[in-house]
Amino acid sequence: MRSESREIPYEVFGIGSAQGADQVGWRVLDRLLDPWHCNPARLHRLETPLDLLGFAAALGIDERATQTWVLLDACLGESVGKVHCWRWPAVPESALPVRGVSSHGIGLIDALRLGQELGILPEFVWIYGIEIGEPQSTESDRSHSIDWVPCARLHAAIAKCASNIASRSLAMQIASNH
Repeated sequence: MRSESREIPYEVFGIGSAQGADQVGWRVLDRLLDPWHCNPARLHRLETPLDLLGFAAALGIDERATQTWVLLDACLGESVGKVHCWRWPAVPESALPVRGVSSHGIGLIDALRLGQELGILPEFVWIYGIEIGEPQSTESDRSHSIDWVPCARLHAAIAKCASNIASRSLAMQIASNH
């Protein structure tokens, strides 16, 4: 039996700023705009994780329940370019940043916790975190702005992350056809 083809609402949010390596979430979005990816997702560039809550609050309950969100953000860590993928809320405690430490004022995890408490998150929320180094190694990056160029490891991580998201979108479309 053949079911009707339908597009699964798929929202991708790049969270970042124009400050050095904090651009990685935005850079993944830029890669997803490449026509080669054929990505059916809707892409959103955010400057703060709190913008997610405004987006969620504007949706109806039924619309929110059928969506999948993919969140892209830089994270601190020793392995520059390492890509993590977690499904909210099953984020390992070791992956959580120190509370209040974020270039955005409020961190992604805290914004998601608030959204969960308010009951405004969709059922499926995926987080891609790309490690940009330890705090002391990223200080020099913060002085650079829009002209920042990612190192080879970050460039590869951005490309890998975009490919994974595009593949996931395609897999969700195929699954919805069966």
